[in-house]
Amino acid sequence: MGPGFIHVHHYCWGVINFYRALNSRMSKYQKGFLLKDVRGDFHYVGNNTDSKFVLLPEILTWIGRTSVLMDEPKQAEDAFGKAIAIKLDYWPPYFHLGEMLRTQGKKTEALDVVRSGLKYSPSAKALLSLYSELGGKPGDIPAPTAGNADSAESVGTASVPGGRPPGPGTGLTALTTVRRSLVHSSLDSYSGVVMQLIGTMVIARLLTPAELGVFAVAAVFAALASTFRDFGVAEYLIQEQELSQEKIRPAFAANILVSWAMGLVLFLGSGFAAEFYRHQGVADVMRVQAVNFALIPFGAVTMAYFRRQLDFKPIFVAGFVGNLTGLAVATLGAL
Repeated sequence: MGPGFIHVHHYCWGVINFYRALNSRMSKYQKGFLLKDVRGDFHYVGNNTDSKFVLLPEILTWIGRTSVLMDEPKQAEDAFGKAIAIKLDYWPPYFHLGEMLRTQGKKTEALDVVRSGLKYSPSAKALLSLYSELGGKPGDIPAPTAGNADSAESVGTASVPGGRPPGPGTGLTALTTVRRSLVHSSLDSYSGVVMQLIGTMVIARLLTPAELGVFAVAAVFAALASTFRDFGVAEYLIQEQELSQEKIRPAFAANILVSWAMGLVLFLGSGFAAEFYRHQGVADVMRVQAVNFALIPFGAVTMAYFRRQLDFKPIFVAGFVGNLTGLAVATLGAL
């Protein structure tokens, strides 16, 4: 994929947050704020790659789709036009531009865009369906033409230099890798949520209300300590352009230092918390949770490295096994 590959994690974050904004019940303000971040992530990848980067047409299409949701049609048309100019036989920008124009009531222009897309991607089912919905006639579809940037038609308001685009099928393996990473990342997130829900239900069933309250109070203190534990080390390792042992070692040391310091604060502060809440159980739970802070940093750098490489499968496996083990230990401890 070339040097631009190290920035693709921003593309992954952008796609995930795009669907969060699309499907969530956020307020209009919250959704607009999130979409700005989404478009920023896509722009970051585009600005740090060259015009031959195989994912660039797809990234530009996502910028266009995000701009549509932000009600900025000019920016959307601009992005779709750039994507089309780079790779004429990539059908998604034609489709989304056509949909946007149809929504604006510009049926004739939408039909022209879709017809242009079918010239280069005659078998794209989404384009054929939209063409039919717009009232297009099969006989008006132009004869198929191989994608060639030198013969690019004017679609949208912007053009992107860079010569001949990749031919059909180029970058298929790269795209598959990114999508597989998205699947594993989603599985990791949602399996964790499910396991936590199951764990909460089991613990709530086994513990008395008083014991559950003690556990909840201790968990709050552990969560506060966790917010400081990482100290931005993972983000640094992911975003650093040239990662070397000289940069990993101090990051690892800083992660251990901060994590152990938070564990020590949690352990030493357990007595004060127990005295404040007048329950020794709070201190006992906090001390057990403090031990966890001594172990976490040894895997944090490795997990950050996997995220940097977009290798989310080991992260998913480790997370699933860890959640399952945690559920088993918590259940046994509550019995």
